[in-house]
Amino acid sequence: MLILLALVLTSLLVNAQDDQSGFISIDCGIVEGSTYTDNVTNINYVSDADFIDSGEIHNILPIYNSFRVDTQLTTLRSFPRNTRNCYTLKPTQGKGNRYLIRARFMYGNYDFKGQLPEFDVYLGPDYWDTIRVNSSEKPINMEIIHVLSSDYIHVCLIDTGRGTPFISALELRLLAGNMYKETDFGSLDLFARVNFGSTFGTVRYEADKYDRLWSPIRWPNSTYNYTLDKVYTGLFTTIDPPEEKREFNIYLNGNLSYGPFSPLNHTTTTILSTEPEIVAPKYILTINKTKNSTLPPIINAIELYTLKQFPQNQTYDQDAAALWSIKSTYKINKRNWQGDPCAPQEFVWEGIGCSNNDSEFPRIVSL
Repeated sequence: MLILLALVLTSLLVNAQDDQSGFISIDCGIVEGSTYTDNVTNINYVSDADFIDSGEIHNILPIYNSFRVDTQLTTLRSFPRNTRNCYTLKPTQGKGNRYLIRARFMYGNYDFKGQLPEFDVYLGPDYWDTIRVNSSEKPINMEIIHVLSSDYIHVCLIDTGRGTPFISALELRLLAGNMYKETDFGSLDLFARVNFGSTFGTVRYEADKYDRLWSPIRWPNSTYNYTLDKVYTGLFTTIDPPEEKREFNIYLNGNLSYGPFSPLNHTTTTILSTEPEIVAPKYILTINKTKNSTLPPIINAIELYTLKQFPQNQTYDQDAAALWSIKSTYKINKRNWQGDPCAPQEFVWEGIGCSNNDSEFPRIVSL
């Protein structure tokens, strides 16, 4: 099932604020303790060494390291040992908050093998998706909008026997409480986020204060319009020349989805699905002007998400916190003491006894 979110009218950009308090930005594979500010986005990145205690660090081969490659994609951490290797994050605002979680992967033939790997990624105890690397030079982004059920976030890479898992960057972005309330139906796994206003250059922070990645695309039989005037979000409008009218209908797979609609001048309007769309083999979005319209339809951007359910509960937070404290204090480095201590059951930590009940959070009952 798909959630359809369309941003229409004059701008998709959100006024930037120099505030990264809701960000966790991890460059996987840089030296422990190192930090830097990205010279393109001004995002502050840190090493991944404090978030995981396994793996090897590598650089992509120089042939794949060009000026077009994001700095975060030039290094990586690979996991040739252990079936499951997990990053554990504890954001300042935890349970009940809505986050954008993004993992990035750039192979770059770092191991000189030229063998493109395939492996699974889990979010907490649940399967998220399978990474199928099909190019040494093209990065892969996984992104989901997820409401935390725990104060801890575990992103785990699972070796499925089809190549060594690796990761280049892991990014967490706190979203405003009134954004993407469609997560009531489940987590929103990104299928596409497109900027129709450009054919080159990905738009992200600081232009978008939530650091969403907007990919450029060219729509056939379309033209580009730009404005340097201020664009508003809300009900503010200015008056057009009275003889001109812009009105259109939006159709999804031939069915009227919204309209007739007349966008307000210099004002951003978001049109979104209020519930999951009907399952179909493909989705065709059509925007047609009405008979009364003298101006063509416009669209700035679109977001498409699939619903993803994460049914398993993570370990009860206080139990998990106690165990993480024990691990840190006594510097325990057991092979499988990563990720959630009790879930999923096939990866329960060695030496830990858990009580599992489908209707409750798993509890640690023995150590």
